[in-house]
Amino acid sequence: MRHPLDFPPFNSPVGGYWAVAYLVVCLVILGLCHLLGRRRALRLELLERSVEPSATSRLGARAHERLTIGFIPRTDELWTIAYLRGGTKEVAHTLLAVAITSGHVIEHADRVTGKLLHVVIPHPPGDALYEAFLTAIRSAPESAYSAALLPAALAEGRLRNDAESAGLQPSASSHRGYQSTMYIGLIACAILGAARLIARAWLAPHAPRPLYLLGAMAMAALALSWLTIRPKISDYGRKYLAWLTDATYSLRADVAQGRRAGPDEVGLAVATGGAALLAGLPAFFVFAPYFLAPPPRNSTSGCSGGCGGCGGCGGCGGCS
Repeated sequence: MRHPLDFPPFNSPVGGYWAVAYLVVCLVILGLCHLLGRRRALRLELLERSVEPSATSRLGARAHERLTIGFIPRTDELWTIAYLRGGTKEVAHTLLAVAITSGHVIEHADRVTGKLLHVVIPHPPGDALYEAFLTAIRSAPESAYSAALLPAALAEGRLRNDAESAGLQPSASSHRGYQSTMYIGLIACAILGAARLIARAWLAPHAPRPLYLLGAMAMAALALSWLTIRPKISDYGRKYLAWLTDATYSLRADVAQGRRAGPDEVGLAVATGGAALLAGLPAFFVFAPYFLAPPPRNSTSGCSGGCGGCGGCGGCGGCS
């Protein structure tokens, strides 16, 4: 009786070449599904970002749109931009840059201990994240950088939602659309592999175990798992960051040379290009401790470095 799968390519002779051909075919299938899935996800992102036309003034001026190409971001948008570019660490750097250039945080030496403390100066209230950062400095004045990391980490969920709502990060629904397309490719690869295994077991029952084919199927599954990882930045997010980088080129150069030092200007420059550009400022060494974590406190043993120039413990009979 003829087996239903007794036809090419499933009835090919046993050999490792079938596994290689199978892997190539699966990679082509997954590649096509990837392209189709990205197009589907992009359409979903465009639908999610589609809003009513912006309100216009009597002069016809277009109202500001958050995190949109063509609109220079405002202060409360800088945190989301910094998070999109480098995570909570860059958010902390941007918070510090705005606070320092605004004069809301200054360095003050404690008269008793001599330690340098960071003091918050009275100021008009800002947005919630900025005020949470200043509150953290009041609680831990020894390290402004550590104080900035805490509220940035606590606000990570809100920043992620803000980026998703603006289309800068892929939303869960658009990513599910991409995943569903990729799973179709996985099902096709699984059917091909299972058909070959069934035909092989029927036509060559005494053949060695199909280790090459099983390995190829595992590699195809690994490729799918890698492709379906949710990206941190959407296609629109990459375009937005590229536009913002081009739009702020001269601004970042002016900030790096100290020609522009407004809080919004420095904050936008740091959110877009990182705190490293402040290294060009002549007085950056004054602000460098703000951007550093406090040094670790090393535990000391009962023996110190010795007394009176004696290196070690016990060698000089103690201290007088």
